[in-house]
Amino acid sequence: MSAAHHAVIAHTDDDTEVALRLTAADVSLLGAVWETGGLWLAGDPVPGKAPAAGFPGYPQPAVAKVAAVSGSARR
Repeated sequence: MSAAHHAVIAHTDDDTEVALRLTAADVSLLGAVWETGGLWLAGDPVPGKAPAAGFPGYPQPAVAKVAAVSGSARR
């Protein structure tokens, strides 16, 4: 059985657009992202990397595969 993937387009404080694929994200984490528009990453968004993604107050992080970065923080 394969894990569900959820596509997310995020914007950083400096207006960089980051395309992410969240792997096996808990529904409460997805709900928090949907409701608040916020998501925290562990580290810089670098294409091809897979930082942990989460939300303050939710103990279950997800893996976020960085698909693309565009804007001022592009690497």
